Amino acid sequence: MKLTEPLKSNGGMAMLLALTLTGLLSLMGMWLLLQSKTAFRVTTATTRYESVFNMAEAGLQLALYCIKEKTPFPSYVHLSSTVPSAITQTNSQYMQQTNVGNGLAVPEIYYTGYDKNPPQGWSLNWQGYSAFHKVHYMARGEGRLPLPPKEGDSKTAVVSFATKITQ
Repeated sequence: MKLTEPLKSNGGMAMLLALTLTGLLSLMGMWLLLQSKTAFRVTTATTRYESVFNMAEAGLQLALYCIKEKTPFPSYVHLSSTVPSAITQTNSQYMQQTNVGNGLAVPEIYYTGYDKNPPQGWSLNWQGYSAFHKVHYMARGEGRLPLPPKEGDSKTAVVSFATKITQ
């Protein structure tokens, strides 16, 4: 049996086309919703990371300021050790944990070494001994930002080395 003339009733084709288009638009809407949720999570995590990093940088700057202005000299225990050890006997207000917004900036200073040789160029009249020597420090700043109870805290640390020339 051969059809010579086209079908006269196309009434169901419009409904089929409308349902297909509605399904495609629904799928595209759900995909966009999931993409925006993922982008929001990434943006939140990036903002949190930047905040914690800035708090750690603040802690580092406090430690470096303390080394510059109120130098914590190492004790005999520090001098006889080859492992960097924390200097905790500072009376400086700058070495206290500081609240920054919702988080915490924690400065720390570690003694890393001592060098009796003067810096280059400081010994123009060298006679075997110099009153100048170098004390090496490691300044560390830690930033902490509390998260929801199940997640703990977000933490970041930044480290810098400093040398203080003393007499």
